[in-house]
This record gives sequence, structure tokens and C-alpha cells, in this order.
Amino acid sequence: MHRLKDISNKDIPLPLYGSEIIDDVFCRFCISDFSAPLVVTFSHMGHKAQKADGLDSYKPWAFDFVKSCGFNSISFSCLGATNWYRSAKLEDELKLLSPLLDRFEVKLGYGGSMGGFGIGAFAKVLKLDRVLLINPISTLNADIAPWETRFSKWRNELDWSHGSFDGTDFESTGYVVYDPLYDLDRKHAFRYKNLTHLKVPGVGHSMPLHLKEMGALKKLFIDFANNQLDLHWFYKKVRNRKLYPRYYKWMLEHCKRTTPSRRKVISRHYNALNGYLGKSSSETDKLFGALRKAAIKLESTDLTLALDLMMQAKKIRTKSPFIDKKIIEYKRKLGQT
Repeated sequence: MHRLKDISNKDIPLPLYGSEIIDDVFCRFCISDFSAPLVVTFSHMGHKAQKADGLDSYKPWAFDFVKSCGFNSISFSCLGATNWYRSAKLEDELKLLSPLLDRFEVKLGYGGSMGGFGIGAFAKVLKLDRVLLINPISTLNADIAPWETRFSKWRNELDWSHGSFDGTDFESTGYVVYDPLYDLDRKHAFRYKNLTHLKVPGVGHSMPLHLKEMGALKKLFIDFANNQLDLHWFYKKVRNRKLYPRYYKWMLEHCKRTTPSRRKVISRHYNALNGYLGKSSSETDKLFGALRKAAIKLESTDLTLALDLMMQAKKIRTKSPFIDKKIIEYKRKLGQT
């Protein structure tokens, strides 16, 4: 098992694979090609390591995903209790790690929510070239973000006045993805002046999940990593959220800007979509069959699209062992399981 400091040793054969604990943070890394981009990730609040569960097989958020895309990965997650990566020892260790990463031609950051804070907080220390932040929390410093009300426990218990406490204090370029109708996430996003803003209205927080279910997450990440993101493609995908039930559900339950007349329209569409996805008529049976047939035909040429079609078929017929089997098969081949 290797250590992070081994990155500086040019005589060690690749791949370098290992893990280590830095104070209250767990790190796992895999370095396979120094000419390929390095992607640093920080896990969100719902994905943390537990010593009691054993750490030999634990993978921080996005670690396997980044590897499956052919990139080098250094991934961090909280160890035990949620700590927002506020450890002074962690910051000191990252400062020591930073010059070792100069071997990589391209250094990227990727994280969402609390993980987005982690990337922003240490982007300058790690000298990241570009970042992809998904509904990031920019800081819990009460003077900077007094309107943030969701994380009062950690605002009160942790030090937000020393070290890298502001997740917008960096010069890297890149993208921030958020729902402009969700006021708290929008206020955080507006603090990232040097990033291109990608807006996905009407889905709320948990943006990686929404992007994944809309079939946009993987291509968004890969295109970002390759520095060739197509904004026309992205917003075309975003418009398809009107076929995504959670869009209507969030708009009805959480959007404060929805007028009564607008709520009626949204409710009508939501009920119609749920009815369409749940009923078993000859029309939906034909659509189900067409999606399944097209996915199977694409298995050998475009597995990502095949998976997307199978996921759409599953929305029409939720209880189909064949569809479930195919989805598991495709995800395994794509490295998503």
C-alpha cells in the first residue's frame, strides 16, 4: 500500500494505490498515468468513512467514478463525525502535498455541497487549474453567509474564522451548478464570481442525484475534465427535466416563487406524468418495447446511451426483472457500481 508522499518518487512503478488518515479525514488515491488529469474530490455530508466499518474497502465519494473515466484520483471524506474539512492538520498536510502534484499536467477539483466547500477551500493550496462545483456550500462563516440556516450545528461547533474557511477564495476557473430557484444554494453560488454558472431550475439540492437521473452527470464531468463542455448540450438536457417527476415534486413542495395559478399547472403536469409512467396501456407498452429494443441494439456501440434508454424504460415499467438486470449489467460495465 502506497502513501501520498510516494507521488514524488519517480522510480516507483504505476499504478500507485493507497489510503491514509489525516487527522479526522480519510484519503484514498489511485495514480495510473501522470500525463492524464488528476481529479481531487471531497465527499458530501452523507458520504463519510467509519473506523468501525473497516477502511480497507471504503471508497470516498466519486473515487471509483473518476477512476472509471480514466483519470487519476485523490479523494477525501470525513472520518467519523461530519467535520467540514476544518482540520488545521489537514490544511498543513495539503500544503506539503501541493508541490508533489506539480508532476500532473492538469489538476482538477470536483465536489458537491460540503464537498464543494472542500474543493473551494483548498483549490488555492492545491493549485487546481479548474473546478466543477455542484450546489456548493461556500462557507458557514456567520458574517459572510448569515442567511445560511441549514447547518447551524457545525457553524456553532467548528471554527469558521481561521485557515481556509471561505470556499470562494481561489482563482481557478470552471463551473458551479445549482438551482437558481432554491434561494440558499443560489446565494452561495453567486459568491463564485470566477466560475461559469450552470443553472438547473426546480430540482433543489442533491444536484448530483438529479443530474444522474436526468442522464447528464457523467458527460458533464467528462467534458469538464477534458475542457470541452458543450453548454448547448447541457441546457438541452436541463430542459428535459420536464420529464423528471422530482422536478414537479420539488416545485410543488419547496419553491417559494410559485404563484397559485402556476401551482395548478405544475400539479396538472405532475399528475399527468405520474399517470403516464404508471399506467399499462398499449401506447406505453409500445414505448416500453421500443426503448428496450433500442437499448439492446446500442449495447455494443454506445453503452451510456443504452443505459439511459433502459432507465427511461424502467420509469414506464418499474417492476421488470429484465430491465433491472440490464441496468445492473450496463452500470457494471461503465464502472458505476
